[in-house]
Amino acid sequence: MNKSDIIFGIIIFGLVSCNTEPTIPEIDYSTTAVSEPIPFAAGFISTEANSEFELAFSKDGLKVYFSRRPPSG
Repeated sequence: MNKSDIIFGIIIFGLVSCNTEPTIPEIDYSTTAVSEPIPFAAGFISTEANSEFELAFSKDGLKVYFSRRPPSG
């Protein structure tokens, strides 16, 4: 393998990995009404040890922002 093969490989790798288009995942929305509150992303966002509130999603739906407050006391 010579130097030009390595450089060519690096250029091809760089071009292939430059795809910056985010892939938006399929969202499976519920088709039934929820009659009582359920935890959102239990263990990751909704936790037993804290109080999470003010949940908001980014426009593309790929990010979630929320506030977390530790228990008082």
